[in-house]
Amino acid sequence: MSDQKPNIIFILTDDLGYGDCSCYGQETDGLSILPLLNGDQVQQKVHEYLYFEYRDQLAVRKGNWKYYQSDQGEEALFNLKEDRHEDNDIKQANQDIFADLKSCVARAHQDYTPLPTPVYYDP
Repeated sequence: MSDQKPNIIFILTDDLGYGDCSCYGQETDGLSILPLLNGDQVQQKVHEYLYFEYRDQLAVRKGNWKYYQSDQGEEALFNLKEDRHEDNDIKQANQDIFADLKSCVARAHQDYTPLPTPVYYDP
């Protein structure tokens, strides 16, 4: 990984579909949003699922379903269409969906050392 900051021009050209301009030779899993910007929702490709991490928490969103793992390792499954506030863990009643979303974590997660939390200057 380079110490250089990403170049916004490369990022935008990649996002807009003008060729693979992946930063620093790293592969990306991004999709061009050019069809959407051109008003063509039919041609817009979508991800099978969305995977995200924040600190030691992680989650997968697939359709109406969300798998969540807390920083303590506790796991939960939510149907966001029926429970948008994520109040009811329904993994026991939906083991197949829970296993499917958990397998997405196994495919997407990469071990890394997080950057330190920035120290903000406060005069």
